[in-house]
Amino acid sequence: MRGRLLDDLKDGDIYFESTATREIGLMLAGMPAMVDWLISRANWHVLVTPSDRQFILSDAPVTHYDPTPKMPGAGAGFDSSPGAMTFLPIDPCIGLLIRPSPDELLNWRTRPIDRALVDDLNLLIYAQAGGAIFGASQGIVTGVRRDARRNRKRVAQYARRRPRIWVSEEIDTASPLGGIRTFRSTNRDGTIHRRLHVDPAADQQARQQAR
Repeated sequence: MRGRLLDDLKDGDIYFESTATREIGLMLAGMPAMVDWLISRANWHVLVTPSDRQFILSDAPVTHYDPTPKMPGAGAGFDSSPGAMTFLPIDPCIGLLIRPSPDELLNWRTRPIDRALVDDLNLLIYAQAGGAIFGASQGIVTGVRRDARRNRKRVAQYARRRPRIWVSEEIDTASPLGGIRTFRSTNRDGTIHRRLHVDPAADQQARQQAR
């Protein structure tokens, strides 16, 4: 029976397929802590555009922006700071905005937005695109590009900040727990150094895990 099943598999007479629900479930299974946060402690706002405005889409459809990073140059994510925001266009007229909840109370609501906010969110999408943007018409795409040229400072502010992993350059286990340490971080934006405060309890836990 095993031999017949293997032959059928090789010949294409039997095959395995994955449903869309299973594919999404497998993606979420790899980040349980973030899934828990998104479901139980994030604010979800469905934004509806006015009739004369539409969202664009880019080849990097999920945008993260954090106007209040914990440190200069820090990456932006779903919960990188209390001011972080994540935006995803669902279709030309509907977008999903996800933000940390200040009171840990789940907030789901749909709300109309004005033209100015649509234009600003389109600048965010434009700034974080990899190499292409898409719109329901050529006029919409051209309009966003024109708006981006007029607001270069805003586009630069919205540019994607890549996540960083900070590595301590002080590895002397005999040094006191906690305090100010020098850290190095390297990603595609280059290498930078920071003097960061290390919590004594976290320092002790990291040393124990490294043994």
